[in-house]
Amino acid sequence: MNLGSSILALLSLMLTTSAEPQDGLASELDGIVQQYHTEGQFNGVVLVAGGKEVLYSSALGKADISKGIPVEQDTQFRIASITKGMTAVLALQAVERGELDLDGRINKYLPGLSNRRLSGVTIRHLLTNSSGIPDFAPKPLRKGQNVYDALVERLNNAELVSDPGEQYVYCNVGYTILGFILEHATEIKYSELLEKRIFLPLEMKDSRLGMPAEGEGDNETPAAIGYEMHRGQLRAAEEVDLNLVPAAGGVVSTSADVLRFSRGLSGGALIEETSSKQMLGLRGSVQFGCKIIELPTGDKAQIFQGGMPGASSILLRINDGEYSIILLCNQSDVPCQRIAQQLLMVLLKR
Repeated sequence: MNLGSSILALLSLMLTTSAEPQDGLASELDGIVQQYHTEGQFNGVVLVAGGKEVLYSSALGKADISKGIPVEQDTQFRIASITKGMTAVLALQAVERGELDLDGRINKYLPGLSNRRLSGVTIRHLLTNSSGIPDFAPKPLRKGQNVYDALVERLNNAELVSDPGEQYVYCNVGYTILGFILEHATEIKYSELLEKRIFLPLEMKDSRLGMPAEGEGDNETPAAIGYEMHRGQLRAAEEVDLNLVPAAGGVVSTSADVLRFSRGLSGGALIEETSSKQMLGLRGSVQFGCKIIELPTGDKAQIFQGGMPGASSILLRINDGEYSIILLCNQSDVPCQRIAQQLLMVLLKR
């Protein structure tokens, strides 16, 4: 089975594991995860849930090698592009509140954007990675220039790689653009939108935009340092400035909070049922902030996946949250989708 083209404290983890069958299941899942860890291909946390029940969880490796700090279940990780799923939710919330038009053109929401070649690009195009805007890192171009001004300057000189809506072309910067559009449409900073409209409603107390400063925050467990494999050894990875990619990959979170987010996608906790079914591909394969895969079994999988130097992550959901598989790693180039696929196969054989 190929999955590519190829919820307070763990939602008050009173969600217990029943005896024999569950023990056997956890053992089988653990065997898969331990193998990847032993081979140097996984350093982080795994959380597998079925409905309201946590079926398996594990924390492996070091959050900070130099200090000898182990990874714990409440370690905070950069979740990279799983952030895009949260941005998609915020966009759909704004549409439901009448603050944003899904088919409105982006130049309506981006002061200073004058490139006529982008005049046909809509919010929907950005959400579905079909804008035709070429991907680039929105780094400030000149001393003192902020990220927004640098972004608009680049956009004003951009040539489309395809006509809007013509084809799917992954565009990281499209979600960075969405973050600024949300700020303009709602008159609320993106970080505050996350806090007010997602983190607080779902009690995601260990999630935030950007890495916490040392000693900052309520979580006593330090955020994980990012690493990459080099000649068989983990070494510190290049530091990514999350301020440059806030709505595309700037969230730091825990496995428990990502599970809260997964559960919040269903049942109207965050968005209305119609919006939820649209986003999660339960009506078609729209791909709002995630990749939609239909399995040979007829099940639909939503894959929220991210990667950046020193971070790999995945949230894989089946149907409307029947199962949620979460992997958060402080290591580059972890085969998260392959691992999640193997764990899923075990679950589907139950």
